[in-house]
Amino acid sequence: MKIYTKTGDKGTTSLYSGERRTKDDLVFDALGSVDELNANLGLAYEHLLQIKLCDELGETDMNNIELLKSSLTSVQSRLLDLGSCIATPIETTTSEDKINRVKFDNSNIEKVENWIDTLDGSLPPLKNFILPGGGLTASQLHVARTVCLEDVQKYLNRLSDFLFVAARYASKIEGKEEVVYKK
Repeated sequence: MKIYTKTGDKGTTSLYSGERRTKDDLVFDALGSVDELNANLGLAYEHLLQIKLCDELGETDMNNIELLKSSLTSVQSRLLDLGSCIATPIETTTSEDKINRVKFDNSNIEKVENWIDTLDGSLPPLKNFILPGGGLTASQLHVARTVCLEDVQKYLNRLSDFLFVAARYASKIEGKEEVVYKK
């Protein structure tokens, strides 16, 4: 299969349903936002692989680092699923098979909440606003978090919460200080 089809050269492109829409349709804005978030998460993951861990980490932290790695790749896959949902508008899709294939399972939200609770349990209590920063991984997770906030869907809202906690955790394991907001 070729990566290019030339079918979109005249300003329209196909949804999963086969329906063609102009490239300035809001569906493609949403798909672009999800894709941007996914790319930012990929960059955060690569930074995480290069991280120099601080010396005071115990077994729980080492397990949480693996959780963070696996959760980021899991989220990237779920974002592709979410893109499939967006690209299959129920109101114009006649194939029940396609609609069923792209349903987004709400159990994904519970998984993200569990990741938040696990990582947040390893962090000092949050008493101040935190400025984005605290190492490359944390900074990239903060960028991903802000991209995530552009979409109001419940999963992405919860994912934004997770990315905030993950950024704080990345600062911790790298031995970097969080930058506290000062008035």
